[in-house]
Amino acid sequence: MKMKILKDILHAILFFAGIIIISSLITYFSTNLIYDRYFDNLSALTVQIINTLLTFVVLGVFAAIVGKFFHHPKQKLMINEINHAIKSISRGEYNVTLNFEKFPDMNRGEIGKIVNSFNNMAVSLEQVEKMRQEFISNVSHEIQSPLTSIKGFAKVLQNENLPTEERMQYLSIIEYESNRLSKLSDNLLKLTSLETQDQPLDKAMFSLNSQLMYSILSCEPQILEKDINMVVNLNKVDIEGDEVLLNQVWQNLISNSIKFTPNGGEISVSVMEDNDKIIVQIKDSGIGISNEDQMHIFERFYKADKSRDRTTMGNGLGLSIVRKIVEMHNGVVYVESDVGIGSTFIVELPLKQR
Repeated sequence: MKMKILKDILHAILFFAGIIIISSLITYFSTNLIYDRYFDNLSALTVQIINTLLTFVVLGVFAAIVGKFFHHPKQKLMINEINHAIKSISRGEYNVTLNFEKFPDMNRGEIGKIVNSFNNMAVSLEQVEKMRQEFISNVSHEIQSPLTSIKGFAKVLQNENLPTEERMQYLSIIEYESNRLSKLSDNLLKLTSLETQDQPLDKAMFSLNSQLMYSILSCEPQILEKDINMVVNLNKVDIEGDEVLLNQVWQNLISNSIKFTPNGGEISVSVMEDNDKIIVQIKDSGIGISNEDQMHIFERFYKADKSRDRTTMGNGLGLSIVRKIVEMHNGVVYVESDVGIGSTFIVELPLKQR
């Protein structure tokens, strides 16, 4: 391989040396005729300068001609494939791959790096496109469901002979579905803002145990309605972070625990320091989450409870928002759960932000 490279370099040197010699000879003989006839009084230095400049001009013209008519055919084919792939991507066709294994001489070095970067870009664009299509499909589905209900019950309400009790019931459903749409819109805006980092962290030191207690107290009506036993173990912990965003994390997790815990169940909330991190656990005795669902629970629009009815409001964005906020604080969130026994959501955060 090394000998082949050395031979290629030697051939290239000889080739360019030959072009330079030929260009110099052409310039020398052609200019001597002109000097002898028209400029016989020019100094030797002037003649040498003119000849040198003209030699470079002839050399450039000759190199251009050689490059045009003797360009490496494999290079041409490679460039054509790259152009074709770029045009495909410009049309929105992202499932393209550059494969230059048939050009082993060109599939290394800087050219190889360009090919690999292009293929990685194409894969990333294809993934983004699939996510975009899935996102649009999910949003359309989530919007269509409440809109269908609102449209149907609004039509029923046009009946003047409808009893007052039924009318109030249908109006209540319309109000509920409108709230679902409003919450979906708010969550979409929140998630978009977080993912595009339009909302920077407003870091400050605050009492995390106090914040968790306030979050629990704000859910007291739902806790009392379902007669849930709350077990609270909140050690005194101060943390640096965005107080408003982290409050949304606890609100989401505690509300979810209440939502999926049966009447008379139990929820425990604890916080503790472990070396340089803080661990918050929210455990419930609810319906639990299957192993398969645990792998997707933090994805946008994913709903582990496929059978939940209209009395349980949700659009599958809450846990996505939780994960994004926790990641913005350089932390992690995960779940441990057994079906029929309950779930424990665990949030680990650094004591101080970097």
